[in-house]
Amino acid sequence: MMETSFDGYTSNVRFNWVIFGFAAGVTLLTGVLFGILPAWRATREDPNRGLKETSQSITRRRSAWSGKLTVAFQIALSTLLVASSALFLRTLINLNRVQTGIQADNLLLFDLSAPEARYPGAAAPALFDQLERQLAATPGVTSVSVQTPSFLSNSSWDGDFDIEGVAPVAIDEKDPSRYPNLMMVGRDFFNTAGIRIVRGRGFGQQDTATSPSVSIINESLAHKFFANSDPIGRRFKDDEDEKHVKHYRTIIGICADTLYNSVRQPAGPIHFDLYVDKKEFRGATFMVRSTRSPDALAEEMRKIVRNIDVDIPLTQVRTQRQQIDANLQQERLFATLTSGFGLLALLLAMVGIYGIMAYTVTQRTNEIGIRLALGAQRNTVRSMVLREAVWLCVLGVAVGIAAVLAAVKLVKSMLYGLEARDPASLIATAAILLTVALVAAWIPATRASRVEPMDALRHE
Repeated sequence: MMETSFDGYTSNVRFNWVIFGFAAGVTLLTGVLFGILPAWRATREDPNRGLKETSQSITRRRSAWSGKLTVAFQIALSTLLVASSALFLRTLINLNRVQTGIQADNLLLFDLSAPEARYPGAAAPALFDQLERQLAATPGVTSVSVQTPSFLSNSSWDGDFDIEGVAPVAIDEKDPSRYPNLMMVGRDFFNTAGIRIVRGRGFGQQDTATSPSVSIINESLAHKFFANSDPIGRRFKDDEDEKHVKHYRTIIGICADTLYNSVRQPAGPIHFDLYVDKKEFRGATFMVRSTRSPDALAEEMRKIVRNIDVDIPLTQVRTQRQQIDANLQQERLFATLTSGFGLLALLLAMVGIYGIMAYTVTQRTNEIGIRLALGAQRNTVRSMVLREAVWLCVLGVAVGIAAVLAAVKLVKSMLYGLEARDPASLIATAAILLTVALVAAWIPATRASRVEPMDALRHE
């Protein structure tokens, strides 16, 4: 596994004794509080009543019903957690299937920054251009380019897009694409990223810091701003200098759509400009496509950069796949946490169902013996116990699904590619809980079916 300085968007969470002590204290207090009532009731039992044969039925029946309600509540909570887990897992799967528009394999990324004191004005873009050329000459490297900001890094640039000869239109503040996104890139960017040029041409060696400024737009921008005209050859105002002189760029090509700063957001209008004609360009992300391993390639890149300037370090070294994974870190965290809690809840529900059904079978031993003595089949007895567990599960699942439907507004914004009321997730959750209930109740049900009638009648 490649060791890099890339830390994605992780946070350094350390073990906290205060939080641990609080959690342990709450756990102990909960056990004590829930144990007080049974202990208090046990001290108030009349010994004479307990010795009477008929008195046990009322007390045990009450205990059984309270236990069943507790288990039904456990199942409801399990349903809520398992359904949430299913929704977040499907969201993560859907996001992993999203086509980003770039060829992410065999791409190494790293960041560089040129100090203004040593590289003033146009010296910084010239430095990056020199680095591009030397990195591209490295054995095993097929192409190199600069990009700012980096694809799918949760960062973005945007700005005005005033087309020459067209009066500025009124801005719709609710339109997320009112300002096109911007990427500053190198000449070989589209080849390195694997983005197809649909019309026109890509950047070439003729595009330099002294040649007329050019730009490439994506299909979304072409459709939005040039729906009824050909954008190739048109100019737009990019920015103004200190003297408020307008700076125009000529559109030379249209590329296929790609995602920009997030996997969740669909492709929007983007224009790609060359960084070499920017006077203020201090930091950049280098994109290197290579047939070599990321470890060996990263070390080779460090050597080349040190040979040019020993004081400029490579930072945030990562692959494009790691960049995409980091973009999905929040979704992966939600899926992991809810899956873990869901499995724990399923385990507790299974233990609860087993315990209450085992207790019920023990209390109904006489009844089971009488049924068997009167000719009941053992499979019928087993089915009776399993049926009771199923109804208990159905009650808990119904309450849990109702809770899920009531909480859809809380998780709706976190989902992708599905609704919070997703039938497949809810059906799968119910099926899992039903399976757990049957598995947990199988041993008590089998034990009940093996009761011998004479032993059962002497049970009391």
